[in-house]
Amino acid sequence: MKTIPLTTMFTITMMVVAVIAFITPSQARKGAAKPEAPPAAKSAAPDALVARGHEVFLANCAACHGADAGGDDGPNLHHKNLPDTAIAQDVANGFAGEMPAFGGKLNAPDRKAVVAYVRSLQK
Repeated sequence: MKTIPLTTMFTITMMVVAVIAFITPSQARKGAAKPEAPPAAKSAAPDALVARGHEVFLANCAACHGADAGGDDGPNLHHKNLPDTAIAQDVANGFAGEMPAFGGKLNAPDRKAVVAYVRSLQK
């Protein structure tokens, strides 16, 4: 019977371990459950608040921003990834020469509703 040198035995053992290490994770993944996709981003505001915001928007903002908020004289409000505080400030204070301030016209709950509606447009 012929003896195998220790270095050859070590090399063969390491190759077997390497093959097992590379094969085992992929085999384990085949039977593993697929992770669930995260839920789609949605406004955290209640539906009633968003609906009220849409009503207020149609009565006060749609003339410039369009009924669908897609823009007309005013900019498209879809994909405006601004914080709620910035949207609220823009609604309340407006922009000189570009957008009137609605802080004196809309009460705080209506301004909050408009913010919720604009946030709901984010995709």
